[in-house]
Amino acid sequence: MQNQILNFVEKYNDKVVTDVARRMELRFIVPVNELDSIDFLNKSEIVSNSFIYDSLDPFVGNVAEFIKSFGDNGYKEVSKEVQVTVTIKKDKIEFDLIDNFYFFLNHANFFSAIPDVKVNNSSKKLIVLLVGENLEFESKFIHIFNFEQFSKNLTTAFNDDIDEEELSELEVLNSVFKNKKLNNYLDYPISWISISDNTQARPLFKHAVLETFFSIVSNTVVSKTKFIIRGYKTVHLDISGKKEVSGEVCNIIGELMKFIIDKQRNHDKLLLLRNTCTLYMDSDEDIAGLEKKIFEIKKNVEYNFNAYIQDKIKIFLDQKNQLLQEFISTTKKIEELTNSLVSQIRTVLLSLLGTIFIGLIKDINNSKSSAMLNLVLLSYIFFFVIQLIIVIYQNQQQQSLLNSLKRYTEEFGKIETSIENDYSFSSLKKRYLDKSVGIYNTYRCWTIVLMSVLIVLFVLLFFSNRFVKFSIPKDIIKTIIGY
Repeated sequence: MQNQILNFVEKYNDKVVTDVARRMELRFIVPVNELDSIDFLNKSEIVSNSFIYDSLDPFVGNVAEFIKSFGDNGYKEVSKEVQVTVTIKKDKIEFDLIDNFYFFLNHANFFSAIPDVKVNNSSKKLIVLLVGENLEFESKFIHIFNFEQFSKNLTTAFNDDIDEEELSELEVLNSVFKNKKLNNYLDYPISWISISDNTQARPLFKHAVLETFFSIVSNTVVSKTKFIIRGYKTVHLDISGKKEVSGEVCNIIGELMKFIIDKQRNHDKLLLLRNTCTLYMDSDEDIAGLEKKIFEIKKNVEYNFNAYIQDKIKIFLDQKNQLLQEFISTTKKIEELTNSLVSQIRTVLLSLLGTIFIGLIKDINNSKSSAMLNLVLLSYIFFFVIQLIIVIYQNQQQQSLLNSLKRYTEEFGKIETSIENDYSFSSLKKRYLDKSVGIYNTYRCWTIVLMSVLIVLFVLLFFSNRFVKFSIPKDIIKTIIGY
């Protein structure tokens, strides 16, 4: 059925009077006795036929039914003209192989209908058949065929997939320019730039490149062809002139469109583009002036962006050196914490060799010496508990240093280069701090264990010396030292 309809439209394309996105109307004014010379389509869900004849009420149906109203073969005697309107409901036509299909008489009608054209599958190209115009056009998102090419492609391989990289860039554009999010890829300049030099784009296609591009990059869209761009000065751009821009200009605009699609630097790039445009354009600019200046605009955008990158790299290197110094400084501080722990261990060991404990252990049965020994033991217990608390909370000091360094690293800047990840906190910590932190944590753990053991030991000695019934620890000490 679909092919029959398209063949009918192609055969009688000169009869088309209405051509919009959802419907097409063909109008025939012929003598009644010549109706059977035209291969009219039968009435269906897609097609309807209406007849207007002076002596009859308006009639809707098939041609055969209309002819019957004149009696058997009576229509052959009627030379008076009848107006027949064939209405085709385009939105009811479905092609199994194509998700986004439309047909029009010519590309001008297609452009007029674009606001009503819907893209059903955004990952597939828009396929447009021009039944009355010998034109072929293909971009990365749209493929327009003439009737012969369309029929040929349907009988062979037909590929309407959009390149994944192109889809990805379009998604990035919509994500970074949320206030100017595109309805579909028909609002995207790249969609109207031909991918082949063999296909000559019509002026409407080139104009669509300008309209869609400046609707995205301008500060204000006054109308479809008038825009306001603000930068070094305010530019009022009017592209409504009849002058046709070249394909080279369209390609440059495509490159500038690709230039600003950048997740990290889209804002900077857009400001750079606007400033460069306003620097070269007149305050009131038209399409002729734009064509003359677009080459200089592109060249200076590239030059200024390279200078911008060089400045960024210089800033980055300065910040990198400063950051490395911070990591080296933090490493030294953690090493000082480690040395402090080692000193505390030495202090603990030296305290065990105190002559007070050794001198009093031999008088352990003397009551006065016993009381003095209890006081010494309690002093040791108190001393070790305080040391244990200090060691435990000393870890917070280390963690505070690391947290401060991490915050400093995060504030150090989003350096927009390929080596940014090499100077992240996790990467630098792994290279410069992990070994020192590991040594510190090892000493700290052993210090906590030693302190805990000593506290338990001296508590047991205290209870053994204080209470006669709990004398096992004291007896063990006597046995060890041979008392």
